[in-house]
Amino acid sequence: MELRNRIIMTAFERFAKYGIRSVTMDQIANDLGISKRTLYETFSDKRELLIDGMKHFSSLQHADADNTIRSAGNVIEAIYILVKKGEEMKQRLNPLFFEDIRKYYPDVQALVI
Repeated sequence: MELRNRIIMTAFERFAKYGIRSVTMDQIANDLGISKRTLYETFSDKRELLIDGMKHFSSLQHADADNTIRSAGNVIEAIYILVKKGEEMKQRLNPLFFEDIRKYYPDVQALVI
């Protein structure tokens, strides 16, 4: 599971910076210092990596939102914090990330938070 999470984190750093389509499995393997074979044994293709990564980050986002709601002083504060976090995340993502999902992975679009 450790390798799987490292792959997801590395891939999504690249996806966020360059968009999905321009990132190759080769680049991800090189960044991690693993062989392409190891990468393809873990994820059959970029689409599977994208879907699993989206699910992974979605679960992290939901857990963070739950913690924010529990720790906020009131509903307005919770909403403000969640909106602020959402805006910060959008700033870190290259617009190509969303464009690539829309154009090339429309079935994944439902997983976008």
